Amino acid sequence: MEIAERYPEHGAVVEGGKYPEFRERGAQILKKRSLICIANGARLCRNPRLLVEVVTRVREAIHPNTPLYFPGSPPSLFPVLTYMGIDLMDASYAIEAASLGRYLTAGGEYEVSRLRELPCQCSACSGGVERLRNLKLLTEHNIAVLRSLLAEIRESIRAGKFENLLEMSANASAQAKAALRILYREKYEFLEKYTPVALRFRFRLAL
Repeated sequence: MEIAERYPEHGAVVEGGKYPEFRERGAQILKKRSLICIANGARLCRNPRLLVEVVTRVREAIHPNTPLYFPGSPPSLFPVLTYMGIDLMDASYAIEAASLGRYLTAGGEYEVSRLRELPCQCSACSGGVERLRNLKLLTEHNIAVLRSLLAEIRESIRAGKFENLLEMSANASAQAKAALRILYREKYEFLEKYTPVALRFRFRLAL
């Protein structure tokens, strides 16, 4: 918070660990910033209830038009995060997955060393499985998967089919399904108020 106060013209990071009330308080103090980042996104994704509490509290605490950045999310949670009002997601999960030899797809991920054929036709995959043992190419593929998913989210919103995509993502991911269930059961008023903001076309992949 001291660093944030020193640079009031910049965006700020909302921290608070596993305590949503601390993050909410920080967001209230920083609500006028040009960008708000929720810290430790990857860790939050492992706990759907904490994820929902933190994101919804922070979203409500800041200005509706303030971009909200959530780093470290797996692609399976992109639709749910969009639904909660997240505007920016990054490629850190894709990069880490590549460093561990994991090949991302829209439906999950695979150990690249065990693949016999590639379901993707991006430029990184065009040379076959063996080329993807190259970390740079595997990273390029994983990032391409994220970009493709974000494009699909935007197009589904434009076509009025976002709810279908949201349900499909929940069926493919236990974490997404749990988060969506909590939203529907406990955060109905939040969704009524903030979903229109979430469905603007501002969200994109931050590299």
